Amino acid sequence: FFGAPISHEDDPQRAVLAGLDIVNGIATYRKEVERRWGIDFNVRVGINTGLVVVGNVGSDLRTEYTAMGDAINVAARMEQTAQPGTVQIAEGTYRIIASEFEVEKIGGIDVKGKSEPVTGYRVLKFVVTARRLRGLTDTTLPLIGRVEARRNLSAAIDRTLRGNGQIVTIIGEVGMGKSRLIAEMRAEWDSRARPPVADTTGYTLDRWYETFSLSYESTRPYGLFQNFLRQVLGATHGESPVALQATIAEFVAAMLPPEHHEYVQNTLAALFGLTQADGASLDGEAFRKQFYEIIASLLEVWAKDNPGVIVCDDLHWSDQASIDLLVHLFQLTDRLPILFVCALRPDRDAPGWQIKIKADADFPHHYTEIQLAPLTQKQSIALVNQLLPQVDLPETVLETILARAAGNPFFLEEVVRALQDEGAIVPGHNGANWMVSPDHNEKIVNIPDSLQSLLMARIDRLDEAQRHTLQLAALIGRSFYYRVLEVIVRDTSAGLAEGGQLDRQLSDLQRMNLITLAARLPEIEFIFRQALVQELAYSSILRKNRREYHERVGKAIEALFPNQLEEQA
Repeated sequence: FFGAPISHEDDPQRAVLAGLDIVNGIATYRKEVERRWGIDFNVRVGINTGLVVVGNVGSDLRTEYTAMGDAINVAARMEQTAQPGTVQIAEGTYRIIASEFEVEKIGGIDVKGKSEPVTGYRVLKFVVTARRLRGLTDTTLPLIGRVEARRNLSAAIDRTLRGNGQIVTIIGEVGMGKSRLIAEMRAEWDSRARPPVADTTGYTLDRWYETFSLSYESTRPYGLFQNFLRQVLGATHGESPVALQATIAEFVAAMLPPEHHEYVQNTLAALFGLTQADGASLDGEAFRKQFYEIIASLLEVWAKDNPGVIVCDDLHWSDQASIDLLVHLFQLTDRLPILFVCALRPDRDAPGWQIKIKADADFPHHYTEIQLAPLTQKQSIALVNQLLPQVDLPETVLETILARAAGNPFFLEEVVRALQDEGAIVPGHNGANWMVSPDHNEKIVNIPDSLQSLLMARIDRLDEAQRHTLQLAALIGRSFYYRVLEVIVRDTSAGLAEGGQLDRQLSDLQRMNLITLAARLPEIEFIFRQALVQELAYSSILRKNRREYHERVGKAIEALFPNQLEEQA
């Protein structure tokens, strides 16, 4: 299973990719088994996403780390009903991975213990191009709270179309609207730029390319440019080595003079791990120089007569080699009409952060930086009204939505969708509008599955001391006093209370945008930036420890605030 003991925000994608690799990887072995023993050997893969109980099960003699729960049963049913040689997923997984994979809906599947059939989907392939990135990219909804950012992007397009190279960084936490801005920018570019035309070679090179980094490829050299070149070549992610080699040869023969064919083919083949011709190595200085020269020459040909855009997304996951090459290519903006759009999260420890630093320091004459802040409460309400037109939400429901999303557009969308899925908000009598179900408990809104992995991944990235501090803070509540936390830490983890350790942990948690300082007087008070993070941190505390910790919190409050017990309660 994926997501334990360490969570990643793209665990569903990892699981589906692993399933496809299993199905594809067994093909050669299948032929061997059939040839030698006449057996039709095959494999089926079933995947589901949801909450499970994970831990060690067994006796002293034999212990197994396993998962249990309803989500496991659904995954097993997906596997049982899948066609041999296929990957079948349930609705919960489909919602998260749909934008990145080509799937086929196969209808409802009966699952024991479920009153309604579970919708299943057959995964066909990974879609490496035209990738819809996580977040709000529905351009039919008005863009809220991003007027200045949109204006800056339009200005960058203007300058590029006039022949001036540009570098733009869009910096924001997950869900802040980077993908939506890129989608808006693409629509404007398509309406204003000259359409691509086939050159004398017969190839049509697009004027807009989107490449990206993946979290599980952060140690693979030049992963960003492998994805870029696959799009330029028209190659797919699952293409066989033989087919990819042929695609490279065809492209090189069409685009370059004969004297360069072997050299470029060998270099690109080494990049994709197809060959190691002439001792080519991705880590070698000779390869680096060759590859830099090839990419720069390709972009020179691409942009010499016609402006173009290269979008590089999720650069916070990029490997160091990709970042070094991208920074090297920025110098092309001094003489070519190329617009580099770089989207990343504010992770200062990641190699991708060097993009912002280098662009700001070395290319200020070409550089525009866009920082995406959370929506204000007024803007958040406006977005909720767009998502739920003509709904008179009870004040308590609206407050719950706003508190949980904390100004994050994607979180707002997912919380609203969760309310719809749970039947809390249902279609109105005319079928066009929405209304609140009379049976809905206004105080209960479950955390959507789509956000569970995102937020839990942030918590799992913490070291043990940071995670323990966050959990104890979550136990106190959405906001917490320093003195109360200090007492709990001292009682449960003496080492954290010594030598300024607690102060350092709280500083780290603030730097990671998990908590923020709310007040210094009359008490030092912190607050979780997002209610969802507080709830998940709380839920990650073992149940057997919660009661004891709650008792300690109560005693600490009684001791520290004996005259304010009613207020503290």
